[in-house]
Amino acid sequence: MDAILDTRIDAALNAFLSLYLAKQMMTGVTDRVRRLQDLYLSSVETVARMELYGFGFDREKYDELVAYLKKDIEKILKEIYQMAGGEWNLDSSKETSRVMLSSG
Repeated sequence: MDAILDTRIDAALNAFLSLYLAKQMMTGVTDRVRRLQDLYLSSVETVARMELYGFGFDREKYDELVAYLKKDIEKILKEIYQMAGGEWNLDSSKETSRVMLSSG
């Protein structure tokens, strides 16, 4: 656990130091570049906070979404196979080409 915390602290520290140095280097640049840099730096700060503190992950919701998507994919595959007149290996570009060219 300490190694994980040390890694998070190290990553966050590096991000915050990068933010500080980048702000110091921003003197004399155009307004447009400064706005782009501000946008980038604000995202770096957000990622650094996420690395330090982590972020919430709802495993139950994730599992529900995966189950929903699997069911949806199975339904779509059945429709594809029905339209093509049978199953084939969708991962094979050769077989997919054969099916597409023969079902014209």
